[in-house]
Amino acid sequence: GLGSSATAIVGGLLGANQLAGHPLSQTEVMNLAIAIEGHPDNVVPALLGGCCLTASTPTGWEVCDIPWHSDIVPVVAIPDFELSTAEARRVLPTEYSRADAIFNAAHLGILLRGLETGNRDWLKAGMQDKIHLKTRIFLKINYLCVNLQNISNY
Repeated sequence: GLGSSATAIVGGLLGANQLAGHPLSQTEVMNLAIAIEGHPDNVVPALLGGCCLTASTPTGWEVCDIPWHSDIVPVVAIPDFELSTAEARRVLPTEYSRADAIFNAAHLGILLRGLETGNRDWLKAGMQDKIHLKTRIFLKINYLCVNLQNISNY
């Protein structure tokens, strides 16, 4: 998705915080947004801006900014169909093979370095996925997945 629920949550929290005279810190707003959304994936970038990763730790959330090379231009592709987040997540398995987890973790590292350096080979390699794409092949998103692979050829 494009994170529209996350931006609505963050906007609502920031507006309420403003109207209440800023009783909450940015970290407290972030924690509330994550609690409402159920995960940090989109609410943290919506709140903090930029590209970032967020992971839970025993003491809270750790946020890591992702350096983005100036030659990389984000593109948003909006297909002519709707697919709910719930439906897209429903088809994902609850467990993954070690090989697929290792593959995706390694390729995430390559993708992150590609984003930082602008290295097209690393970006292309980093876009490979063995967890999300293969399990969602039966959804309408298959159209988008095939085209993502085609885009990565540029």
